[in-house]
Amino acid sequence: MTKILKKNDIHTLEDLITKDTFELEGTGPVFRKELEEVINEIKLEVNK
Repeated sequence: MTKILKKNDIHTLEDLITKDTFELEGTGPVFRKELEEVINEIKLEVNK
């Protein structure tokens, strides 16, 4: 399942890190953790 990410598309970003859709080639737990941290930062900015 491939998703196109758009600016400010928080729902799509959240979908990207769910286990069932997280299938980026060559990515491991470290990348996944970094990605989740970035998304949490984005959510904080959006919710301000």
